[in-house]
Amino acid sequence: MQYKQQLNKWYLANRLPHAILLVGSVDVSDFVNLLLCDSKTNVCGQCHSCKLFINNTHPDIYNFLELKIDQVRSIINNVATSPQIAQYKIILIHALDAINDYAANALLKVLEEPISNTIFMLFTNKIGSLPKTIISRCQILRIPQDKIQLDENGIIMQQDLLSNNLDVTNVATKWLKLKIPLRVILENLLLIMYYRDKNNAKFEQEIYRQLRFLHQVPQLNGQLLLESLLTHYPK
Repeated sequence: MQYKQQLNKWYLANRLPHAILLVGSVDVSDFVNLLLCDSKTNVCGQCHSCKLFINNTHPDIYNFLELKIDQVRSIINNVATSPQIAQYKIILIHALDAINDYAANALLKVLEEPISNTIFMLFTNKIGSLPKTIISRCQILRIPQDKIQLDENGIIMQQDLLSNNLDVTNVATKWLKLKIPLRVILENLLLIMYYRDKNNAKFEQEIYRQLRFLHQVPQLNGQLLLESLLTHYPK
């Protein structure tokens, strides 16, 4: 994909922007892994950094699903120190379009003063809703979105996600029986956690961990992986 080529081009030329604004649905896990890997040219999957990344426990990644003033203060404190293990500290900020004015002003102050060895990756689907001051501090990458026509299973998943009586264990098992790809199931479980079950951080972390495993070993048995995952969901 073109955006991945551009990210790699910046990295190989040692010209990474300090703040990258990605517009559209995008998966940058491969690139983040590359930034952390000891090999610095290709993801090895074996070094200490890679193993921490796969297990979603790397100390130099800061992942924010939403950004309020308290989270920005946390970012300010974290970027004041050098990376613990890797060459870079990576700040991932999702759903940036939901940011409030107070947090936006605080974030702007951070972006105005680039910090050595710290990379901000900001994600939005609605760039028009962002403050122009923040946009101007970032290198923008727009990800073309293909028009996707929902098939029968896609419609079923959409109906399940909108249900008032959604049961995570039941819908995940149902989706697997429909032979929906495991990655799609995990990504939709993350959506459930973000929009409907924000108090279940441990289960959310486990979903991320399983996604890392799936990325490294795509031939994993989907049913066994999902069964293992669901044991972490509180009854």
